[in-house]
Amino acid sequence: MAEKHSKAEPTISKAQCRYKVGYVSARHINSKTYMTTYYSQHPSLHLKGDWLAEAGRQ
Repeated sequence: MAEKHSKAEPTISKAQCRYKVGYVSARHINSKTYMTTYYSQHPSLHLKGDWLAEAGRQ
């Protein structure tokens, strides 16, 4: 058990990185006319590399 008034030491892993959030466009169509009614953008996170193996989840 932890001591009274103790603070946890901050740990920074090697795998800690900064990621940029992008946007993916989605086209919405009318099912009867097949014409585009509007576009919408949804946030997305693109992960590249061996991040899964580095996290120990292979």
